[in-house]
Amino acid sequence: YRGCGSYDHWSSIDGYNIFANENLMNLNNGFKLPFVTSIVCAGGDFAVENIPSCFGEIWLNAGDPGQPKGAIGFIGPSEYNTSTAWNNCHDLGIYQGFTQEGINTCAGLMLRGKMELYNNFPDCHEWGGPEESDQLYFFVYNLLGDPGLRVLHSPPQPFQLNCPDQLDANQNYLPVTIENVQNAAEFTVSITAADSLIAVAKTNSAGSAYLPVPTEITEFSITTSKYGFIPITKDISRSSAQYLQLVQYSFEQPPQNNSSIQLEFTLKNNNSNAINSININLNSLDNYFQIETNSIYVESLLPQNTYTGIFNLTSQPAWQNQQCKNLIIEVNSASGNQEFLVQTQLLSPEVIFSNFQTTTRDYLLPNSIQNIYLELENIGAIATGDFTANLSSLSPRCQILQATAGFSSIDPENFEMSNNPLQIEVFDVYPGSSANFLLQIMQAGNSVFSTQFELPVGLVSETAPTYSKYGYCAIESRDAGNFDIPAYNWIEINPEYGGNGVALEYDFITYDGAVEIVPLPFWVNYFEHSYDTISICTDGWFSMGVCEQVFHRNRQIPSGNGPNSIVAPFWDELENGQVHYYYDSENNQFIVQWTNWENYDNNQNTFQAIIFDPDYYQTPSADVKILFQYKEVHNEDQENNYATVGIENYTEDDGINMSYANRQPSSAHPLESETAILFTVDPYSDIPYLTSSPEAFQLNLAENETQDITLNLTNHSQFGEAIDFSVEFSHFTKQQKTERDISLDQVIRGNNGYIPILPMELLFYLFHNAQSEPVHGLSLDFPTGFTVQTASNLGSMNWNGETGDGATVTWGFGNGDNFDETGVQAFQVTVIIDENMTETVEIPWYIEGDGSGNEPHTNSGSIFIDPTSSGFIWLEYPNGGEHLIATSQDTIKWNSYGALDEMDIFIRYQSGGEWQILAENAPNLGEYIFQVPAVISNECKIMLSSGYINDFSAEEFQISALDISYPNAATEMLYAGQDSVIWENYGNITTIDIDISHDDGYSWQNLASNLENTGKFYFQVPGPTSPYCHLRLRDTQTGLTNKTTASFAIVDSPVDWLSTANTEGTVQANTTETLIITVDTSTLEPGEYTAYINIIINPGRIMHIPVELQVENSSNYQEIPAVTKLEQNYPNPFFLQNNRSNTAINFKLSTAVEVVLNIYNSRGQKVKTLINQKMPAGEHKLFWNGKDEQNKTLGSGIYFYNLQTPNRNITKKLILIK
Repeated sequence: YRGCGSYDHWSSIDGYNIFANENLMNLNNGFKLPFVTSIVCAGGDFAVENIPSCFGEIWLNAGDPGQPKGAIGFIGPSEYNTSTAWNNCHDLGIYQGFTQEGINTCAGLMLRGKMELYNNFPDCHEWGGPEESDQLYFFVYNLLGDPGLRVLHSPPQPFQLNCPDQLDANQNYLPVTIENVQNAAEFTVSITAADSLIAVAKTNSAGSAYLPVPTEITEFSITTSKYGFIPITKDISRSSAQYLQLVQYSFEQPPQNNSSIQLEFTLKNNNSNAINSININLNSLDNYFQIETNSIYVESLLPQNTYTGIFNLTSQPAWQNQQCKNLIIEVNSASGNQEFLVQTQLLSPEVIFSNFQTTTRDYLLPNSIQNIYLELENIGAIATGDFTANLSSLSPRCQILQATAGFSSIDPENFEMSNNPLQIEVFDVYPGSSANFLLQIMQAGNSVFSTQFELPVGLVSETAPTYSKYGYCAIESRDAGNFDIPAYNWIEINPEYGGNGVALEYDFITYDGAVEIVPLPFWVNYFEHSYDTISICTDGWFSMGVCEQVFHRNRQIPSGNGPNSIVAPFWDELENGQVHYYYDSENNQFIVQWTNWENYDNNQNTFQAIIFDPDYYQTPSADVKILFQYKEVHNEDQENNYATVGIENYTEDDGINMSYANRQPSSAHPLESETAILFTVDPYSDIPYLTSSPEAFQLNLAENETQDITLNLTNHSQFGEAIDFSVEFSHFTKQQKTERDISLDQVIRGNNGYIPILPMELLFYLFHNAQSEPVHGLSLDFPTGFTVQTASNLGSMNWNGETGDGATVTWGFGNGDNFDETGVQAFQVTVIIDENMTETVEIPWYIEGDGSGNEPHTNSGSIFIDPTSSGFIWLEYPNGGEHLIATSQDTIKWNSYGALDEMDIFIRYQSGGEWQILAENAPNLGEYIFQVPAVISNECKIMLSSGYINDFSAEEFQISALDISYPNAATEMLYAGQDSVIWENYGNITTIDIDISHDDGYSWQNLASNLENTGKFYFQVPGPTSPYCHLRLRDTQTGLTNKTTASFAIVDSPVDWLSTANTEGTVQANTTETLIITVDTSTLEPGEYTAYINIIINPGRIMHIPVELQVENSSNYQEIPAVTKLEQNYPNPFFLQNNRSNTAINFKLSTAVEVVLNIYNSRGQKVKTLINQKMPAGEHKLFWNGKDEQNKTLGSGIYFYNLQTPNRNITKKLILIK
């Protein structure tokens, strides 16, 4: 929880308790035990004196082993005055460690949060108060609970444990195997008996472990566990039958590598009879030991007698210090077969790189040949003996000229320099980078050990580049060296100063700043992900992809505090400036400019970021180049951290930090005006990346022809990782896949308080995130005392009709269509409130997704509404979503409560614009008649004000003359299919122009001009595909314009003439994989076609290989169609209310075949079978009347019709409008 609270509760921002000590005892969470991060004041004050236990202690003490509840751990402070900024940083650090860095222990997460503070407040390490000292937070934030307990990221998974149910009476070990998991290594296996721990082992890569069990223990339990898996406990007993027992074993000396070893063992006959014909063998489970002694034969062993034998064995030369080695003594006798475990820990040397020496410097010099001496340290158990070391380069820009060096023996915990130098040639590389090497240790011709290390290349100084782990580097205009240095060259785009930029309109506005999501005119690759949008913030940064939050407090890079994939020219809390963006198509670059933004002491800063089109500005790995330019910059102190400058990856664990807290890395300069920083990929780095050969295909085929083409994919990393990929086909460059779930959706209250009047309309908002899957249903659980009378629908989800006192009100869940409109959707519930209700009330909410995205598919929370005794206003009309007609007469309507005599009425035409007065001191009659202004806008709001009490339109409404009803936010148009635009005409407009935008209105393409204003227009859907499409209508006479209120999508149609049997694969480093792509023209008419082979590279990068195809007329054309072909239905859309009760579906068959033609809804459910029978060759036509199998008329929406024959399966899309 991140909010307000104290030592015994959590509270809302206005001070009302929402969860307190007494509530904890009513928990019923059972074994679903959370780890609580309570980032509020004093929740962890375990020394509080006026109550028995603090909030955190109650969480831990709740429940018992029989009826568990509460939590496994609790992080909270004992301090009562912690700071919001510091708490936020601490909180995000905890979850960065948990979600991105693999930290999952309670103690580890607490420390990770504190280290986030330490890293982000470098000037605040001295003792002080909550606004000035990280030491304070290290002291006051404490962990209640077991520090070693581990917190799960996801539901634990099952696995299979294989082990005997019973051991022989004399067997001294238990064999265990783990199965049915992808990685069976590192499972912890423990044996306990009588509350004592007997043995612990880890499974190896094969999932096996061998645990010693003393024979005197006859009953015991085995527990097997691993993080992320459901533990298994199993009881095991011993049989009573007594045979041979291994009573002892010993080695002549501790086993070492490359040595002769003698194992002495003693067997005892515990049986009451003699055991005869005993064959004894020794087996090394990992073959590290070679057994020199042949099988030992004992003719007979009398009862209670012993036999002592010796095995001679030789160990391998390989250095495997402190590794546990398992030997098995196998005994075969007339009484049966037995096995005994012999365990030993191997002693050997182990060396690591310690240092190196050259003749003149402590780094490798680019473009030179150098002799170096290596120093190694022996951290093993015994001396190494003399050895040689062979050096090889893991960096493509280094070559080993002298690869072998000799070393004298190194004793444990000692160092030794090589006896002779190694020789390395370093080619042209950027200074300040590093080179990686592999050292192979050789003794007597055997490779016994290897270790890797890196050496610095070039001098690290202010004039050298700065690097990320990934391979990005930053080069400043003030750098110097043998590499491309950027020049400061300001490109003005602010129209006030002669530029052509577009001002941000902002999708998300807060007190601390605003963000607008802007489509890019080209795709970019950035830190292994592909993007076609950016989110621009007024606080001096943008992020790749969609970000719907304003991060105004700048932090370190990398850090979990901030947006994913941030690009930060000057990240600070800025005010009173302008932001513009501009696509410079002539120079293939996209520019974002911040002008005259004020930071500390009101200093103005003007700077810009330039994103270069990767098709024209290439890097070896195809990652995008980005340039920062600073026209005027003042990096002043603000809350101890100045500004942040740099770039960061999606997981926020890698990046380049050029400046933070007025600290720069040793390779960077302090910020200055009229300078530039270029972020590009080090051309000499070894980043794994793919290229294709060829880069494009141009084909010329006849009708009915099939041809296989070869595509080669090469991983250009010489020593890096393998690359996984998958293959898809599209008509356009591929839209990035979005991982969608429902976790970001929430319900927000719209009323500040409630009052007991009859009736009262409670206003709520559903916030639906752009990255969320569609909402299938929503519920609100009203408390007793709130009698529900009626409710509005919630967008496309219908109210399900629940009423009554304390009703649970639901929307959707199959009633209406799933809701998928991005942003905030208002809805209302009319209630009668009991006059005795005087306390804060809780209204729990529940949201369920449609299951199409990732888990989680549900989210829940609560709304808290407080009582009020003051006056109250709520606006009823226009309250959002209405369409008012310009220059017509209309009525503003409202309700009020309290002694409010007069009302001021305002209107606003633009989001974030100024309010203009409509009426002043109007009588409070509940309505006001006015003439709608002649201003065309989709972003209008009304405000009512009486003194300090006011209310606004819940959502924006529209003043227009052309109202587009289709397409809408739920629309998906199919590329190259037939679709339409439908509108209503308010006014005397005779002819219109129609335009389409694929980039959220940034640019427009004309579809038709001087059309008669009929209210409908059919067109073939143009590309490219995009989720940010709009249609625009314009009066050809006056220029009055209206466009779709929300963006719709154009999706790709199937590319049925390209296919491959290999839809996924892996390319190892420095290798090439070959794909066979089949081109089939049997479904194509003569003409020109273009499609793309999309190579989707994990985790998110996409390569597009264009295929241009010319299909020629076939010389042997026949009247009977050559192949099965499915035509687009007509009309499409078809309208049931306009007596167009059917749509025609045409198809062609080459031969007489079995045909099935089904209709499916948008969820993939079959609603109608039009035909299922054998059909003759030729052309055929079927009709569909918009009804299902029960002859019920279906609702408006998108449907798909699918034609199946023995050798074809073709699907197309149609639209039904009632």
